[in-house]
Amino acid sequence: MNEQMANATASWRVFDDITYKKTETSTIVDYSSKFRDLSSSTGTTVNPLVTMAPCGGPIASVYKRSGTGSNDVKYTVIVQNLPKHNMKLREFDRGVLILVDWTINEDLLLVTEDGKYHIMDIFHYNTSNDKSITLSESVSTISSACTFKTNSGTGLVALRKNQDGFVAVKNVYLPIIQTISLNLDPRSVISAWCVIDHADITLAYAYENIIVTCSTISSRRDSQTIPGITDTIVKLISSSNYKSIAMLKDNGDVLIGLKENLGQPQAFILKYTSNNDKNKITDIAWCGSDTVIGIRSSSKTWFDLLIINGKHSQSMTEKSQQAITNDTLCYTSPVWLSTEIDGVRIISGQTLDFFQRLPDEVFNIFDLLSNSPGAKLYSAYMDYKYENQMAEMLLNQLKSSRSTNGLEEAVKQCIAGASNEQDPSIQKILLKAALFGRAFLSVNLNNPKNSIRPTVSLINDLCTNVIRDLRLINNLQHINISMPITYKQFELIGSHILIDRLLRRNLHEFATSITKLLRMPPEEGENRILVQWAVQE
Repeated sequence: MNEQMANATASWRVFDDITYKKTETSTIVDYSSKFRDLSSSTGTTVNPLVTMAPCGGPIASVYKRSGTGSNDVKYTVIVQNLPKHNMKLREFDRGVLILVDWTINEDLLLVTEDGKYHIMDIFHYNTSNDKSITLSESVSTISSACTFKTNSGTGLVALRKNQDGFVAVKNVYLPIIQTISLNLDPRSVISAWCVIDHADITLAYAYENIIVTCSTISSRRDSQTIPGITDTIVKLISSSNYKSIAMLKDNGDVLIGLKENLGQPQAFILKYTSNNDKNKITDIAWCGSDTVIGIRSSSKTWFDLLIINGKHSQSMTEKSQQAITNDTLCYTSPVWLSTEIDGVRIISGQTLDFFQRLPDEVFNIFDLLSNSPGAKLYSAYMDYKYENQMAEMLLNQLKSSRSTNGLEEAVKQCIAGASNEQDPSIQKILLKAALFGRAFLSVNLNNPKNSIRPTVSLINDLCTNVIRDLRLINNLQHINISMPITYKQFELIGSHILIDRLLRRNLHEFATSITKLLRMPPEEGENRILVQWAVQE
């Protein structure tokens, strides 16, 4: 039993009294050594633009190459994390790139400084599927851009280079241009900005020590001076649920605030300070919506990831500062971070890791000091497995004399724990514990005539659905599919989008088997797959 517990907690790491987990999901190829900076006397490697599609999608690495003329710029696009570890290579020469990202349809989105964005279908070599769209004929060159993703599509916002306003589209496939005009002092320079609400495209931008919010539906500008800020704000990012905002200063300090507190005193709280250390944080990203990851480079071959608690109400203490500084994740290759709803993807060298704050559903079962119903049921099952009489005592604790609510809750917690676990062996143990507890739910020893409880059928359905979904998710991890998603990410995208992604990868047979497993209606599943397969062939 202790061995099983040790296996379940082997990948746990504690940072600042909070437990996290890192999982290596797959391996990738590092092509950086093949691209050298010809203008450099030392022939250093080119620093690529790297981005990963959400929910375990493909990874794009974009390398800049010098053309024949001084203004001739070309890019090589390498796409990985595809079925059977295949790689796709494309060329791009339509302008100077300022942003590379993915749409929710897994098309590559490339934004150029001339005010255009280009949608590249990386799954087909036929370039006729690619699109180039101009944000506006009157748009001057743009200096920066960012995307935002919703269930209805992928949006894009760009800042004009002369800083007289933003240009936005809610859906890059159906572009309806919206503008946000700014009246900045010519001496002021916007140093950072981000989307803080995708519904009405509300933005927050910073200049000097002032943060201003604006939107496409209102001409109102709400500004707030952030006290104590003397360094330039170099980055603003919203959490995955758009409730919190993280701020990075030029000196490496990190502050976090709630969106709803903008305009109020102490809207941002200092969570980490570099104390003017030369090895300061140079970039940040959200890990889900409750943690911020900071990248600190000690040298060209050593990169530290600092784990910062994203809870707004908890200000920095000397203890937390020391914990953040000392307890780090270390990599020996450049690092890129891609935020997910329940964690962050870490791309470095030849590894692709998934890092997340350990879900409470898992922690409350395997924590040695846990007294939760799920922990008791798990222990009871393990004792029963090894013929230990402690199993009976634990079951009696869960079952009261008049009801079995404690046991019902224990079964539900074990099922929830299994769905939040990525290791199939741990999933099986938790599901077996849930089924073990379910067996005792079916019989009320105090009243055998009313042995079938109403909730048993609901728990049966819950067990069946989770086992089915986990079987599907685990198969998606296989090298022939290469789609490492979690249970929460699967719930987010749903079966329809999942089938679409498989079809784009030409995995028609596997997609058909999924529709049968999920018992999808023919018009949504098998028939749609056959039509798409026939058209594609």
